[in-house]
Amino acid sequence: AGPAGPRARWAAATARDGPVTVARPTAALGLATLRGHGPPDPPEGRWRAALASLPPAPTSRRPTVSASTFRSEAGAVWLGRMRRHSARFPIFLGVGLCGLATTVALTALLYRHVNLPLWLASGIAIQTAIVVTFTLNSLVTWRGHGTRPAGQRALLFEGVSLVGLAINEAVLLTSVDTMHVYYLAAVVIGSGAAALWNYGANHRVTFG
Repeated sequence: AGPAGPRARWAAATARDGPVTVARPTAALGLATLRGHGPPDPPEGRWRAALASLPPAPTSRRPTVSASTFRSEAGAVWLGRMRRHSARFPIFLGVGLCGLATTVALTALLYRHVNLPLWLASGIAIQTAIVVTFTLNSLVTWRGHGTRPAGQRALLFEGVSLVGLAINEAVLLTSVDTMHVYYLAAVVIGSGAAALWNYGANHRVTFG
């Protein structure tokens, strides 16, 4: 007899070994493959390895600073500013003494020897002292500071000085008439208040 066909061989194997079951992929096998427990496809494995090797994405959040670090840095900035002011303020007071000497000397000269009225002699002397103190403060106290033109700084310095003069007079009269302070002590208090105003305003506005 000739060779048996496929059907005959299938029938003989079934009669000898029982029914033949062909395994099919199940849903559980596919789920295990997706979870990484089964043998993934080679392209999928390569993509996972490539993604795992990438560096982490940069975050846009700013680094956090602790409260103690912030306080220490703020304290260092404040101390640095205080050191600069402690070195500059005595120079400012020295320039102010030069302006005071100019006012007294020029008032005496114009009133005693030129015979100008006292209000006019004092006004000219005060304006001259403002010019002197502005020049000295520009060259010494705030040297290298300020971005405004010199003419604009001079006008600002003039305005600050006139406000300081008004503060001095207001404190002087209030201390003497209302608080009954000795007039020389009131002069010192008024001059101190005007000096603080002039320094702070010129530092912030004129030469800021």
